[in-house]
Amino acid sequence: MDMETNQDLALAERIIMDTGANLFLSGKAGTGKTTFLHHLREICPKRLVVLAPTGVAAVNAKGSTIHSVFQLPFSPYIPGRGFVGEGSERFRFSESKRKLLASIDLLVIDEVSMVRPDVLDAMDSVLRRFRRSARPFGGVQLLLIGDLRQLAPVVRDREWSILKEVYPTPYFYESLALKEAGYLSVELQKVYRQADPEFVSLLNEVRDGTPSVSTLVALDEKFDSYQSRSVPDGSIRLTTHNQAATQVNDSRLSQLSGEETVYEAEVTGEFPDYSYPVEYNLRLKEGAQVMFLRNDSGESRRFYNGMIATVVSLSPDAVTVMPVGGDQAVCVEKAEWENMRYVVNDDDGSVSQVVDGVFRQYPLRLAWAITIHKSQGLTFDNAVIDASSSFAPGQVYVALSRCRSLDGLFLSSRIGREAILVDRNVNDFMNECERSKPDGETVSTLERDYTRRCLADLFEFRETGRLLNDFLRAVDEFVLPVYPESKNLIAKSNKLFAEEILAVAERFVDRYASESAVPYFANGLPEGLSVRIRKGCDYFVGHLDALSELLLSIPVKVDNKIYRRRLKKTLDDLVVILAFKRNLLCRMTESEFTSSVYILNRSKALVDAEKGVLASAAKKKRSRPESDSGKEKPKKDKKPKGYSIRITFDLYRDGLSLEEIAESRSLTLQTIASHMADVIRNGEIELSEVVPPEIVSEVEAIAAIEDRDMRNDRLSHLNAIYPRHLITIAYRVMSSSAVSQK
Repeated sequence: MDMETNQDLALAERIIMDTGANLFLSGKAGTGKTTFLHHLREICPKRLVVLAPTGVAAVNAKGSTIHSVFQLPFSPYIPGRGFVGEGSERFRFSESKRKLLASIDLLVIDEVSMVRPDVLDAMDSVLRRFRRSARPFGGVQLLLIGDLRQLAPVVRDREWSILKEVYPTPYFYESLALKEAGYLSVELQKVYRQADPEFVSLLNEVRDGTPSVSTLVALDEKFDSYQSRSVPDGSIRLTTHNQAATQVNDSRLSQLSGEETVYEAEVTGEFPDYSYPVEYNLRLKEGAQVMFLRNDSGESRRFYNGMIATVVSLSPDAVTVMPVGGDQAVCVEKAEWENMRYVVNDDDGSVSQVVDGVFRQYPLRLAWAITIHKSQGLTFDNAVIDASSSFAPGQVYVALSRCRSLDGLFLSSRIGREAILVDRNVNDFMNECERSKPDGETVSTLERDYTRRCLADLFEFRETGRLLNDFLRAVDEFVLPVYPESKNLIAKSNKLFAEEILAVAERFVDRYASESAVPYFANGLPEGLSVRIRKGCDYFVGHLDALSELLLSIPVKVDNKIYRRRLKKTLDDLVVILAFKRNLLCRMTESEFTSSVYILNRSKALVDAEKGVLASAAKKKRSRPESDSGKEKPKKDKKPKGYSIRITFDLYRDGLSLEEIAESRSLTLQTIASHMADVIRNGEIELSEVVPPEIVSEVEAIAAIEDRDMRNDRLSHLNAIYPRHLITIAYRVMSSSAVSQK
């Protein structure tokens, strides 16, 4: 496949490499979507993570599953409310997982046609949270690869009854976050699998759900020819249902004489069974028809994924097969599939994969029959297709498009117009994508905008300001009563940041990197701007150093371990982002500004910050004896009203469960529940974020009961079903709402 001569592939590559735009890359079967993904892995400088909706698809794409990386449950997600049935359960992310999510530049989702819209919205919520960004998907660029006319999402009736209140259709493009983010669409047109224009035309009509009379006649002829001529040896049968394929394979295997040999797979490390790429127990006999399930990795390329062969001999340690139409037997060796996990490298900030587990088995399966679904991505010379019972849109198209040529296609049942199922919503969407396909000038504008946005991001200090405010607020609450002299340091820090850093940065961005500046980037950076950027970086490095000196002068030693924990958390967060911004600015003083240089330096600066350059300095500063100050430690002031409630809420925001908060504070769970009820009543958090919707509904009904005894009876009954502290929170909130309404 030549990326240079295929204009659609070249356009897709340019969008991903040189802009920050999201891209939906679609295309007919055999147009090179998978090949493009492999190519992108080799050339893209961005930190890239590849995900897929299922375990098998993830193994095939050499990536990970969406649910494992984002730690999502499988229940429906409602934006603004959370996962249905999961209530207040908080899915905990390890330090390495949080670092990964914060480091991604490009997120690739393969087989995106199988992804529900709520899954994308759940991913958006996680990314915004851990990247501390209000931008859709935390500002991560998306590459969505798939064909909506081949594989559709699997949505159970119960799930759809919930999701249909939010989404018009179950397809990924209904995602609220994706609509907010915006995206470009490129559909690959050049078909590499089939060379016959007549066959390609037939497939296009079936794919669009608009079969002409001539196409239907051609399909009828393929059924008639199946009745009148013998099928070539090595043909495979494609069925709509798994049971039918299994029956064919079991029946044909039992008809063979000879002893059955069972080869058991070897699994080392962590490799979930739902991701097994082939049968764990492979049953074979001499004479069995099999199919290879991966390409030969050797130089001789003796076999490829989808090649049909016949078993010649079996031994405990070897399987020998003869490819159909071949003249040289192949001694098959066990292949290895790896279960991969993404990590961030501490040395250079790049994202790479480590192996969690390995699955070893012969890359074969019985292949007298296979389901249309499992044939996805394969190519056959001869196939007998039974698609009369097709039940999903695109199923007939997938089956027919597995064949390399019309001559190798046989129909064991007629395919009428009624069997060619398509989703009109998908057709409308794809037609709109085709009409809005970006041209070269659009991409050029996006390239300029991407450079401009990278420049704006370099001088972006709003997140730094937010974390500075969190730390200084904690100092005001926990330190000032003990060290009142810190008030002057707080005021100086606020003034320095607001006037010398934030205000100056905003003026620079407004002048040189605002949206109105995009046209001036037509031929790279405007003249003289490179010098101003380097001088600006130098300026901010000096003022960040001055701010760090002030902050490190603030005493943070307090006796209460809860207060110490909160102070440490806010200070550590602030130290990391200050180190990150300083390291990034220092690197950019030594480089000519381009988007690719910025992305590379940004990842390296993030790693330097994570290593805690300033954190170690802060630790050293705080370790000085208190006697150095020459001041006697004053007595603690009485804590203000609501102080304990604030501590509970801060710990909850840090990720602790209510049970963990109660244990760490040596308080009862009911006390913690009352704290959370007060926080919810104050409007700082929604009730649905803490209490499951089913409990909220039950308590809401009980709170409306006027008879006190009946209300108490119902509450007692509810306490026997659900956790008491969650009922307490909901009831306190509901009761206060009822009182305020009266």
